[in-house]
Amino acid sequence: MNSIQEDLRLSDLLDWLRSHEKTQEGYNEKFDELMELIRGIDRINIREFVDNKLADNMESFIKWDNEFFQGLNSSEQIEFFIDSGLNWPGVWTRNMFRLTPAFVKQGVKIPDNLKKLYAESRKCFIFEQFNSAIVLSRAIIEIALKNKIGLSVESKHWTAGEILDRAYEKKIIKDSAYWIGSKVITKANEILHQGRDVQHQETLNAIDHTKQFLEDLFG
Repeated sequence: MNSIQEDLRLSDLLDWLRSHEKTQEGYNEKFDELMELIRGIDRINIREFVDNKLADNMESFIKWDNEFFQGLNSSEQIEFFIDSGLNWPGVWTRNMFRLTPAFVKQGVKIPDNLKKLYAESRKCFIFEQFNSAIVLSRAIIEIALKNKIGLSVESKHWTAGEILDRAYEKKIIKDSAYWIGSKVITKANEILHQGRDVQHQETLNAIDHTKQFLEDLFG
């Protein structure tokens, strides 16, 4: 069923349920069909409803279903996830095994907040949020450099590229770290300012470069 057919069927079901009592024959079957359609609605992508009346009522139905879903046990939730066709857990497992463990040399003391952000960027890669992984890598480099230079993390005086240049001028980072940081920042800027899309290998390169940058900066 495509989205237009889905919307029209949802509208028909809502109209039918509003005009019938719960005790009437067929009510439970219609309600179950409504819930099945609501459960399968795309919660990610922007699209228009073909029926404005449906759009006006959809939020309350979705909120109700979201709360109901949280009450299901784990096996029921996993079963729905697999049946939904959103993705396969095996895809994410394969992506995890594209990552090399994020080991750094002994004595490298990376601040905990940066460790946490870096772990999040790797999780973005696993779940194929490639643009997010690279943009987060840029943020990690910027925050790390602010830490070293002595800028407040809230400071917006310089861009990430300008902070990198300043750190290089002050000899806070080496040539290799400057080159790595430039590549990550440039790639992230293409995403942020040009709407560029990236894929597996570019993302892997960026998160690996980010780890190398942190290791060099805090080593």
